[in-house]
Amino acid sequence: MSFDASQSSYLELRDIVGERTRPLVVVLGSQFVPDVPTWPALREALVEQVVRKAGSFERPDAVHKKMAAERILKEADLGRAFGSLRGVLGAGSFPGAVREAYAAAATVELPRIYKRLWSLPVRGMVSLSLDRLVTRAYLAQSRSDLPPHEYSGRRQIAQVSWGQRREFVVNFHGQFEDAASWTFEREHVDAALRDSRVQDFLKILVQANALLFVGVTDDDLQVCGLFDWLERKRLNVPGHYWLTPSRDVGTDDRGEKLNIKVIRYHSPGDVDEMIDALLEFVPRDDVDLPRVTLNRPSETPESLPPAEEMAAWGADEIRSVLNEHASRLLDPANPKGYDEYDDFSRRYDEAIYRAWYTSTTPPRNVLLGYTLREDVARGAFGRVFKAAAPDGQEVAVKVLLEEIRTKPDSLQGFRRGVRSMRILQQYHADGMVRFLEASEIPAFVAMEWIEGPNLAEATQSGYLTGWQQILEISVRLSEIIRRAHALPERVLHRDLRPANVMLRNFYADPDTVDVVVLDFDLSWHRGAVENSVMHSSAAGYLAPEQVVRIPNASTRNAAVDSFGLGMTLFSLVSGRDPVPGEHGHRDWPETVRIAAERLVDDVSWRSLPARFARVIDAATKTKQSSRWDMSQVHTELDRLLKALTAPSAVGDADLLAEEVASRSDALRSYEWDEDRTRVVVHRRTGMNLLLAGDQPAAKLVLTIEWSDTGTAERKSLGKYVLPAAKQAVDILKKGGWTSTARQQNISAHSVRIVAEFALGPAGNQPTALAATIDAVDRHFQFD
Repeated sequence: MSFDASQSSYLELRDIVGERTRPLVVVLGSQFVPDVPTWPALREALVEQVVRKAGSFERPDAVHKKMAAERILKEADLGRAFGSLRGVLGAGSFPGAVREAYAAAATVELPRIYKRLWSLPVRGMVSLSLDRLVTRAYLAQSRSDLPPHEYSGRRQIAQVSWGQRREFVVNFHGQFEDAASWTFEREHVDAALRDSRVQDFLKILVQANALLFVGVTDDDLQVCGLFDWLERKRLNVPGHYWLTPSRDVGTDDRGEKLNIKVIRYHSPGDVDEMIDALLEFVPRDDVDLPRVTLNRPSETPESLPPAEEMAAWGADEIRSVLNEHASRLLDPANPKGYDEYDDFSRRYDEAIYRAWYTSTTPPRNVLLGYTLREDVARGAFGRVFKAAAPDGQEVAVKVLLEEIRTKPDSLQGFRRGVRSMRILQQYHADGMVRFLEASEIPAFVAMEWIEGPNLAEATQSGYLTGWQQILEISVRLSEIIRRAHALPERVLHRDLRPANVMLRNFYADPDTVDVVVLDFDLSWHRGAVENSVMHSSAAGYLAPEQVVRIPNASTRNAAVDSFGLGMTLFSLVSGRDPVPGEHGHRDWPETVRIAAERLVDDVSWRSLPARFARVIDAATKTKQSSRWDMSQVHTELDRLLKALTAPSAVGDADLLAEEVASRSDALRSYEWDEDRTRVVVHRRTGMNLLLAGDQPAAKLVLTIEWSDTGTAERKSLGKYVLPAAKQAVDILKKGGWTSTARQQNISAHSVRIVAEFALGPAGNQPTALAATIDAVDRHFQFD
């Protein structure tokens, strides 16, 4: 029996993965590894150890131990059972007994499904086992020799940073080799779930990602307590998915309470089939979208006058009658509504053409009840009027070009945009312009009027010159788009550019950032290559796949918005529009870096321009699958804003490593190694400096390597190298560093020192750390 790909829950997951609207995180149990114990099997193995140990005692003590073992086997709560087993076995014997039970984990053959899951575009995995097979599978599947960012147990989970580019692995219960990381006894699990930093991790995990539970059993869920925690917290979470062979209705009932939808399979081969389908899926836009009509009470007869009779009518009278007739045709109760509407559009073509007439001169300035007062903007797709609604409120009316009705792509784009705006209005989505109503006779949208400039106007007028203001706008904009992506309907924008982003009431209160996004999915279509937009300032904001067809790339993909946002961020720091295709030039990263550094704002976080430039570069990659998703972009921008406004509270190791480098004379000419989250400095003098941020271990790691390049006098090297190395270690110790390795080879004239600095959750001082590194560096200058 093959995998049932018609399941609605699977189709939802497929669309999320294919469109990249939410990052995918796999939560993995131990169901697929027969040689590694499940939680009940671990309890049985430990109870056997208790019974074996009891055999060596005198009879009264032996009976007592065996009775305790029987009680533990009957304990309904596995977490409590493990706590009892620690007490019965003894604190000294318990770790060894657990390791013995997991002895096969280091060498067991990896389940195929583990490697297959890593072939999906996952952000990371959470393992509910102690076996570390998820990390082994990553290394087996990955083309890189770099391990994932791995966090094990409560202490390290509290250090998780969502700003890392490389995939992560969270061993929720710890790993079997390290007893200090274990978090599976009830007391320890409950303490972890009360830890505010662990709770922060879990909230982001369930609210900002799409979770896929695989190989997870009720026993896994009982031990980790995640579902119980979610029920207690009552968080508003998007949909998640549970891949299971279970046919138990209780599985559905429990999942549905938490918005976790079941995807069923029959055999492991079905899982392979599902993964293949997810990898092969390329999203496409809907081709048959709802026609757009006004939803107003009818005031005209049901019979439509002949088109010839309308020739003498005014434009607004024509509009009113045609729209009311269109609404009747498209009544949901009419199964032939679309066909009849399309026939009506052909028969009344001339009248519909006349319905497009607009003016701001009274009395011909009324459009279906809206009084057009001022023509405020013209673009490649239409005109925007400042108008008064029938109730007198000030509104914006956007009328698209008349030619839209004869171009199927354009008309579909308009219908798609109206549908998106109605969805956003239905959810009362914050940060989106309030939609009022729309029609396609003529194609127009009425929206709330936003008082204030758009980003293009604000940038060109020189209003946006400070980093805090730019970051506040960037964080808010990325959050608005990310939330639209996360809605069940997965709303994309696909026309992100400064002209479509407003700053509400900016002139009256420039210190308060109130970002409002316009025109979700309203105007873009690939046919725009034939439109004047391709020769306007808007062209540089279109992703490559929006301009030409690219194999395995879809315009129905959130990475399109990543590109538009990245180019919008570029315009904020450069003060200009991007040139079409500029992102593909070899010097694009340098162009972006120079643009970010042009701001003369006194930056308290000195590495900010370089990191902001890398966000832009990561969001504007030519290859769609290589771009950061909106969640990654938003997370990094938010980290930078917090670093700027509260630098003493920064605890993320990678941020601190680069900030130290930015303040250090010795490291200032650094290159940033994103994969290894480290600063690298190579000098022709033979000096190498590496400063890495180790987030799971919450530390900075400094490596100092010096070797003779043949430029120094050999007879003096022995005299200076040993004292320099000793003084370097002393300086590091005084600066709070711990030397973990020191190697020196006098005959080869080389020295290598490795030192670590333990980070606290706050209060780390990059200036002091930089001063220590500079002092060390001076001792290795033998010229």
